[in-house]
Amino acid sequence: MQRFSDEGDIEIEEEVFDILKEYPFSGNVRELRNLCERLTLLCQNNLITKETIPYEIKYPTLKNHNSSFENKNLTKIFEEVEKKDILAPLDKAAGNKAKAAELLALPASTLKSKIAKLGM
Repeated sequence: MQRFSDEGDIEIEEEVFDILKEYPFSGNVRELRNLCERLTLLCQNNLITKETIPYEIKYPTLKNHNSSFENKNLTKIFEEVEKKDILAPLDKAAGNKAKAAELLALPASTLKSKIAKLGM
């Protein structure tokens, strides 16, 4: 991280390490280096938090839906796509459901019921 920072020391919250330990880095060192550069660019006040981590890293099982559609009924496919489309605004709103509902142009009650229905 220090290699990519122009502004000095970067602090990293402990939760970030927990998330990164769970991610399957298929690109190995190159993918990790690219992620470090990305996190350094995205961080604010030289602090990397779990909100800084892109949702595709936090939720790797939702990364590529196209290949996971095989042998699934339409209802399951819609549920997976809906989960992904809800997670992105939730991440952007740092978990605040009311703000995420605004981003989705949904009433907060509708978002909450969708989250419950999808088991999120």
